Amino acid sequence: MNKFEFEKNRRVAEFCPCGKSNHDGKFAPFVGFGDKGHCFSCDKTFFPDKDVGKAMSKQKTTIALIPHKHSFISYDIFKQSRGMFEKNTLLNFIRDLTNDETALRIKDSYQLGTAKLWDWSMVFWQIDSRGRVRDGKIIKYILKKDDSSFLGVNCGRDKETIPPVKWVSKLAGVKDFKLQQCFFGEHLLPLFPDKPIGILESEKSALIATAYRPDILWLASGGSGGLTDQKVKVLESRKVTLFPDLGKFDQWKTRAAQIEKLIHVDISVADFLERIATEQDKIQGLDLADFLLRSKWNCSSTR
Repeated sequence: MNKFEFEKNRRVAEFCPCGKSNHDGKFAPFVGFGDKGHCFSCDKTFFPDKDVGKAMSKQKTTIALIPHKHSFISYDIFKQSRGMFEKNTLLNFIRDLTNDETALRIKDSYQLGTAKLWDWSMVFWQIDSRGRVRDGKIIKYILKKDDSSFLGVNCGRDKETIPPVKWVSKLAGVKDFKLQQCFFGEHLLPLFPDKPIGILESEKSALIATAYRPDILWLASGGSGGLTDQKVKVLESRKVTLFPDLGKFDQWKTRAAQIEKLIHVDISVADFLERIATEQDKIQGLDLADFLLRSKWNCSSTR
């Protein structure tokens, strides 16, 4: 198998061999080539078809490109979800919580989508650190009265929706799709290499935490069991704080110790929710976002 190193500056290539502009840096050329490399938009690898000895001599280190063991969503399917945000209940809630500018920044940063399914539901796209779309998780949200929130309402899943989650790959009827999940928000890791990382279970909570604490890069595991060996490898050499839902502290404390043995990472588990929560809070299994929404501080001033 030939081995090639990618150029660190992707924009040395103006176009991808597939014909698309490389203004977004989705095409990563190999060192020594302007038209050979991997396009994370069309998910194709363009290998040199002639003698590569000259280019290979420029390599300092090499990486092996191995066949994908999982599938990806096409850019066309992803693009179809990027409109109709005015009908998205959760995005409108975040706008009311903050302001138009902050809501737009969060929407674009996390590449959020809207699906027609279930009357305009949220699409949480799982995009990995290489810019590939693993899949999209569709969830319907509704506003609920909540006297503990300073807004008087909260935005939660519609529990009457069955099933509660639908995957885009299933909805689109993609054949033989092999899903391997990644962190929600993982695509932001290369963009903010020095930011401390906070990990929550819920994607919605990661968005709300971002509104309050934009100095932290918030990811979501997608559930208490979502800190898998495969996912956590991208946290190598980062500073990470886990924020488990109430009732999951011991589970994530144990998992943090296991992750430390798996990779080199500065990891800790926040316990302040366990210390301040009431018995009713614990019964409900509240998370960080629920407590943030209790604050009288309106994060509309956040930028």
